Amino acid sequence: MSSMKGEVELDITAEKAWEMYRDNEIISKIYPEMLAHAEYIEGDGSPGSLRLFRMGPAVSSYVKESMQKIEKVEVGKICHISSCWG
Repeated sequence: MSSMKGEVELDITAEKAWEMYRDNEIISKIYPEMLAHAEYIEGDGSPGSLRLFRMGPAVSSYVKESMQKIEKVEVGKICHISSCWG
């Protein structure tokens, strides 16, 4: 299975970043060339939720979509997310 890793430093609180990340409309507007669409297939972003990402033209030659399962969320700590790329 292929994987991608990245790290971004934000000048906002962790709570605000998580709020933006969980919102499908906001995350799809941040950089639509990379991420064209996001939707929850199961759940609402809380642990156990399943989310589908449709990738934008900047990466679509590498990957068309990604599934993500949110496993654990702790305020002020890293969230644990499993992703599957296809």
